[in-house]
Amino acid sequence: MSPMPNESPDFFVERTRRMLEYAGEARDFVRRAAGWSETGEADAAAVCRLWALADELDATVCETLTAFGEALFGDGFELEITRGAEVEPNPPPMPPSAVYVCAWTAKLGEDVWVSVALLSHWELEARDSSGGVYALPYPLKGAAGLSEVLGAAFFSALVRGKI
Repeated sequence: MSPMPNESPDFFVERTRRMLEYAGEARDFVRRAAGWSETGEADAAAVCRLWALADELDATVCETLTAFGEALFGDGFELEITRGAEVEPNPPPMPPSAVYVCAWTAKLGEDVWVSVALLSHWELEARDSSGGVYALPYPLKGAAGLSEVLGAAFFSALVRGKI
């Protein structure tokens, strides 16, 4: 699928169908990841949308990360795809909140990696093992912009400790 939305009604019908298919799994996921509260239904709906959007990004992100991973990591390259949650602190007295994340990660062992993360507040970013975070435009306009940002992230991850 294309990484960017188009104007076709069929595109949005298909996205809505996928979101509906994810509804039960998303409710279970939110219960496990963040507990169930008055925001549970809203969180489950956000997770359904997040997972459907991740489906649309999957081919472009996987192909681009694989190209970098194979070229720079060689035989030790591993691609890992996760759908999870991160805890985000809030100022007291507010409790921490859950941010739901879909991530694609190119790894060379545990210490060197580059990841593309789609966050439930509709941000797309690249992250690297040196601590770098790089904003990506969302919706993603194709592999060119993604490749430019990933180039910086891979450089940072690989050069850490060498300079």
